[in-house]
Amino acid sequence: MQSLRISPPSGGARRPTTTWRARGADLPVEERARLAEQVMLILEDPRFYECYGPASRAEVPIVGRLDIGGKTVRVSGQIDRLAVTQTSVLIADFKTNRPAAATNR
Repeated sequence: MQSLRISPPSGGARRPTTTWRARGADLPVEERARLAEQVMLILEDPRFYECYGPASRAEVPIVGRLDIGGKTVRVSGQIDRLAVTQTSVLIADFKTNRPAAATNR
């Protein structure tokens, strides 16, 4: 989800690009269909529209300081999606609760 690129709507719903579909080419057809359905549930949800809009970014490094119990704590990391709109800053960090794949591509 974090690196997903979205085709702009052309009279219909936004869709993942063919690049994304090609990455799952080695998965069984049923698994690809299930994953595509889950992805589309998110893409079609108006609450997440801006996370994949033209002003959004993927894999964004962050650095900052937090005041926790009167102590300043430095934090750093990487978030999956960031979108800055005129009224808000949206951060999406996806967790799958699944073990990592045995091989990376």
